[in-house]
Amino acid sequence: MRLADLRASWSGLTARGTSFLTAGVVALVCALLLGQADLVRVAGLLAALPLVVVLVMTGQRLQLAVARSTEPPRGSVGQEVEVAVEVVNRATTRTPVLLFEDQVPAGLLASTRVVLPPLRPRESAQVSYRLLATRRGRFAVGPARLVGAEPFGLVERTWEATSRDELLVRPVVTALPRVLPVRRTGRGGDSDLGGAGIVGDPDLNVREYRDGDDLRRVHWPTTARRGELMVRPDQHPQDHNAAVLLDTRADGQRGRDEASTLEVLVAAAASVVVHAADLGQRVVLLGDGEDPTAGSHDTAHRDDADDDPVEDALDRLAVARTTGPDSLAVAVEQLPGTHPSMVVALLGEVGPEDVDELAGSAREASRAALVCVSTRWEELSAARRRQVQDRHEAAVQRLQEAGWRVAPLHPGDDLALVWEQLGTSRVPV
Repeated sequence: MRLADLRASWSGLTARGTSFLTAGVVALVCALLLGQADLVRVAGLLAALPLVVVLVMTGQRLQLAVARSTEPPRGSVGQEVEVAVEVVNRATTRTPVLLFEDQVPAGLLASTRVVLPPLRPRESAQVSYRLLATRRGRFAVGPARLVGAEPFGLVERTWEATSRDELLVRPVVTALPRVLPVRRTGRGGDSDLGGAGIVGDPDLNVREYRDGDDLRRVHWPTTARRGELMVRPDQHPQDHNAAVLLDTRADGQRGRDEASTLEVLVAAAASVVVHAADLGQRVVLLGDGEDPTAGSHDTAHRDDADDDPVEDALDRLAVARTTGPDSLAVAVEQLPGTHPSMVVALLGEVGPEDVDELAGSAREASRAALVCVSTRWEELSAARRRQVQDRHEAAVQRLQEAGWRVAPLHPGDDLALVWEQLGTSRVPV
């Protein structure tokens, strides 16, 4: 008998068990004072019962294996995730009725209490509960706490199953309208598809037949479906790359926790990644501090079927954090190597010096930027507010003069409506 088990059982005395023990002691004292032998026997029974139960519960051994699976495998903010739990009794004795409760961290809301029936040796039970994610990130679910009581209800014993499982929660993805022109860059030159030339297979860009086109490039499946001749233009590996550049510099972020520019930018980046993939673009995420050529960094949540740059980008955005002051400059240096046909920059608080190199990069691509109006996220003095606003306006002007479409981001903005502004943004010829 281990001392720790004895202490755990003793501390598990319920209100009923404490009442029995107290009543026995009081009855024993009264019996001795009054010389009542029969009362002594009653007092002994009242006091002994909870003590015997404590010893019985001390000898109770649980060997439970807990395994969890989630549906969907990855969650997103505001989405309910169902957690299926399998509990296996690995001991050689039958378990008591147990109250199962998983421990979940802040950021996940759940009622995880489930009653487990008695399990015979090697028997298993399946239970489930639902989680609601309130913020993105990687969360450890567990360990499970199991509470068992003996039939009299005098003692409750608590055990802990040490296993934990991780849940990855991605940012919310907003459906974006198709407003940006998509350019094809490559050895055949720079052509503007006007945001309307990608149809059919997302990996195959086709367009309407024009006089002089080589009939050998006719794409017959699409032609049959649309009822008009559709041809494949010259294809090159770099023709359809979308670079999503995320500003994660700590000194460029304002606000706190979920009401911060970083969270708005991360959610916007996730939406742009999915939008670009829907346009048939190969997506590259820059600026989150990871090497865009290194593949998935979330091996605990990936399988062979998920070897996808979009899935990888969303997983990276789920755990994106603030980075050093040079991360934006590093991302801009990496941009030419992606050979983008579309670039979307998601920027926090910036000045003209922060966007100078960015403004002149990827000139052959369709370029757009969403820039946080950081004065809206924090209270600033009048002088500081004017300074930040002047720097913001100078940065926006620098981008626009270089041919970028720019739209501002404010707290609480509807991302889809802000994105629509890019379609009407004036671009210098």
